[in-house]
Amino acid sequence: MVKKSQAIVIKSFPYGNSSLISRLILEDGQKLSIIVKGAKNIKNNKSIIFQSTNLINITYYYRESREIQIHKESELINNFNHIKKSFNSLKYALCVVDIIDKATPKNYNDINMYEITLQSLNKIEFKENYKIIFILFLIAFSYHNGYTINSFSNCHYSVALDLLKRENNENDISHFGNFFQSLDIDETIRTILMEIRNNIIEISKVKSLKFIN
Repeated sequence: MVKKSQAIVIKSFPYGNSSLISRLILEDGQKLSIIVKGAKNIKNNKSIIFQSTNLINITYYYRESREIQIHKESELINNFNHIKKSFNSLKYALCVVDIIDKATPKNYNDINMYEITLQSLNKIEFKENYKIIFILFLIAFSYHNGYTINSFSNCHYSVALDLLKRENNENDISHFGNFFQSLDIDETIRTILMEIRNNIIEISKVKSLKFIN
């Protein structure tokens, strides 16, 4: 069966001499592993499309009994070029997709997490306050995985979700950031991650977090 979807590239790694295996989160929220045959060939160089955080359109051959599906066609929608120009923003964007990769089950399927991940990347791409956006992501991630962050008992989860979903909300995010003016934001991120780790131990496998805490 041939399927098509929009997807965010979580991670890709070499397979054989010229191919890649790529892990994606599809627009319906499903996590998917796919083999891209000949991806590293100079003539087509599909490896550029399958870089972490890229937003793509993907067509693939699907069989339920297969753990790894087979790539047919793909095109790049957005490579989030501004994110990749700055190590400071890139490390938070990589943490977002790495958390989806390592801290959610292999058969995870939640359309809300796709939307939250995409909006987080969109906002990190164009906003300076990427640490606040990362906090919003962590709140939303915790909420959709059934856990409450005690540090945010005074901050309703729906506020964080709403801020992530709005298209133009720079002032709102700045206002949300005022909540942290009297706090050490880096320490706040560490505290939130510690609380999530108490409930989702797999988050300890997210290697990219070592760059921010």
